Amino acid sequence: MKSGTELRIGIIDDNILTMSKGAIEYLQFDKARFYENQKSLFTKYMLFPVFIICSVALFFKERPKIILNDGSYQNISFGAILFIVSILSFILLIFIIGYDFIMASEFIE
Repeated sequence: MKSGTELRIGIIDDNILTMSKGAIEYLQFDKARFYENQKSLFTKYMLFPVFIICSVALFFKERPKIILNDGSYQNISFGAILFIVSILSFILLIFIIGYDFIMASEFIE
């Protein structure tokens, strides 16, 4: 910024709520609070299924096995289950929070 530039700042108590230069808004407190809440929701939805899958895996002393149709045994891979659950959680978040927030396309001008 150069000297003599007009900068508008909206303040309540010690909080800066808005800041703009000309027609460009640089800070909107309500929008920032909304995105902070969305970020918290995103983190909770992504980490909760991972926590559940990892907790279930700790209950087994040995790797669990499943019997196939031909009578053979196959080990259950918790890594694959965790990967699938993570992908499904991400897809669910796209519908709950929105694609624009997850990909941060609203911030790109």
